[in-house]
Amino acid sequence: ERQVMIMKKRIFKKRPGEGTPFTVAIVLVLLIMFCAIAEYGRVWIIAHGVQEATQRAIISAVNDNYDDIYHAAREGYAAGWLPNRGSWAESLDEGNVYGHLSSTLGLSPEGRGFVKYSEGQVEFILSGLTVELQNNGLSSGISEGYTGVGELHLEIPIRFFGNIFPSAQIDLHVEAKYIPLF
Repeated sequence: ERQVMIMKKRIFKKRPGEGTPFTVAIVLVLLIMFCAIAEYGRVWIIAHGVQEATQRAIISAVNDNYDDIYHAAREGYAAGWLPNRGSWAESLDEGNVYGHLSSTLGLSPEGRGFVKYSEGQVEFILSGLTVELQNNGLSSGISEGYTGVGELHLEIPIRFFGNIFPSAQIDLHVEAKYIPLF
């Protein structure tokens, strides 16, 4: 019976370094979780930045229509309409949204769309931009302003421990509005 007690003490006796594998496993799991959270943050920051830049580009296109809002022949209509042979013709300037985005974000045109490179690697790809400008109704009485609605497809390559995984595919929706004050 005494020998059994001695054996049990030897089995359950803690030896130096026994907890090392468990500690290493916990550190590796935390490192992987940190890298995943950091990559998610990178993707979120890129998507948010592209959305903000697109909104600024659409606002720029909408603001390009300011000159027709206060046309002397139709003061007070607050819409983009011009006199045209006894009637009114809609006047909308759609601007160059892709050009504005290219200069703001530093994009390069490529076959699939516009690509942003960072340190020689693709950071993201923009494609499928559609912008629709909506005008106030002629003599509507309510100044709804010019509205610009844009849709954009964004691809962001996912990188994890030096490996590239399938890209995050994000469809962005952006709206901008110009309301004349006077």
